[in-house]
Amino acid sequence: MPHVLIVDDHPFVAGATRDIILKKRPDMTVQLASDVEQARQALSQVPQWDLILLDLEVPGARDLSFAQELRAQGLHTRTCVLTGNNQADFISKIRAWKFLGYVLKASPYQHLEFALQRLLDGRSVYPTEHAIEKIEVPLTRRQLQVLRLIAQGLNSKDMAKVLGIAPGTADLHRTALLEALNVKTASQAVDKGVQLGLIRVATDDRPEDAANLDQGET
Repeated sequence: MPHVLIVDDHPFVAGATRDIILKKRPDMTVQLASDVEQARQALSQVPQWDLILLDLEVPGARDLSFAQELRAQGLHTRTCVLTGNNQADFISKIRAWKFLGYVLKASPYQHLEFALQRLLDGRSVYPTEHAIEKIEVPLTRRQLQVLRLIAQGLNSKDMAKVLGIAPGTADLHRTALLEALNVKTASQAVDKGVQLGLIRVATDDRPEDAANLDQGET
């Protein structure tokens, strides 16, 4: 029976990806791993993986570190990076290393379906330069700080205290953030930020970590 491994610490993304795969290939066995250690265990338990979908920044990995590990094991030709990180140099390296593909999480749903079908057929998938540019979201440092604080559950008053600004100014930054992301609510902003790789939601994040991104902007 064909095996697929999804290495992603975002349950919604991993689950949705699994559902698409099983819809297209009910005969597939799909296993999820939320960090590098779980991925290593899964890889050791199954002798032959038909497809590995890898988020670059799962716990235990940094940048391309786990991708390099898979390459060293000869698994790169069956591995596609599925990530919110759209850095051109990362895409270029993954392509040069002969990975099966590189798919951006922020791509339209129809594109994700198409990409997964190609991957299941053993064909390569990479984004075009136009696609990379299209999903870039130009946030200021302050907007990124606000996004990270929203993800931690802070309201405008609490964010103002952390950032050392007036509550009204915090509200302005929050409004500008929602407009930049083209969303209407804070929860939608967090979801989109995760999809685009702008933030990672973690239970041990501290408000001062977000504030330390930049101390000179109001």
